[in-house]
Amino acid sequence: MLALRWFKARSGATWRQVAAQSRQIRVHSTIWTAMQRNTLPTLDTVKAIIIGCGGTAEDLAAFTAAWHRIASGTSDGGSFHAAPPAV
Repeated sequence: MLALRWFKARSGATWRQVAAQSRQIRVHSTIWTAMQRNTLPTLDTVKAIIIGCGGTAEDLAAFTAAWHRIASGTSDGGSFHAAPPAV
C-alpha cells in the first residue's frame, strides 16, 4: 500500500484526475476508499492508480506481478510495503 500511495503522491494528481486518466477503470471514490484501507485493493484498482498516475508499461507490469504474488500468499508484501525508491 505504501508503494501505491507513494506512486500517487509522486504524480501530484487528484483522485478524480487519476480516475479520468485511467479512463474510469474505477471511479475516483472507489479508488479513494480502497487507498484508505490497509488491505490489498482489487487488481483493477491497482491498475487504475498506475495508469491514472502516468505509470509506464513497466510500472504496470511490476505492480501487477506484485499484486499476484501478494494475493496468492507467495510474498510477504514487500513489493507493496517497501520504502519508495530514492529519487
